[in-house]
Amino acid sequence: TCINQDVLKEKIQIFTSIRCGQKPLWDDPERGLTSYFRSDEVINTLQISSMKQEIPIANILEFSSYKKEVLQKALITLVQEFDKLHLFERIMLDNMIMDISEHLPMLVTSHLKQKELQLPIVNSPSFPLLSAITDAIIQPSLMYISSKCEKKLLDGWGLTLCPVCGQIPSVAVKPETEVWRFKCSFCLTEYKIDIFTC
Repeated sequence: TCINQDVLKEKIQIFTSIRCGQKPLWDDPERGLTSYFRSDEVINTLQISSMKQEIPIANILEFSSYKKEVLQKALITLVQEFDKLHLFERIMLDNMIMDISEHLPMLVTSHLKQKELQLPIVNSPSFPLLSAITDAIIQPSLMYISSKCEKKLLDGWGLTLCPVCGQIPSVAVKPETEVWRFKCSFCLTEYKIDIFTC
């Protein structure tokens, strides 16, 4: 199917603003992460390693960090939500499921690390949709990691981009008795801002 890129972007924006289809991940206590992440110590170790390397935690995670079957359920739910909203042709969505279902952990990892993925769909006109779907699938996992991070370590991050997901924050908050903090609109991580640093 020939897809008008402007129409595709508009439909993706509609979907992103709705943020639906995440129920399988929200119902899973570990948000699609393997049981290894049950331990607060593991996330603490990831946090320390991320600070030493000055790279977000998401960039350290490997594809073995994710439960493929939970991500697959989330993908199917997303496609059902797309179908209800009549945003895309069903055949296009079915083809996407077939193309990426088996590769979801690898896809998520590559997406977070912004690495090129060697899959045929990458060269497809519907690739921007794939990117939006990947964000929707991975968001609950990163929120889970963020909720387990130590505030003291988050405040020692020192960089502008989010220490958990790596996105550039668009919001800053200042509770009455505290310093200014960035608040990531993607994974909800809050971390201290040095107001004297550009």
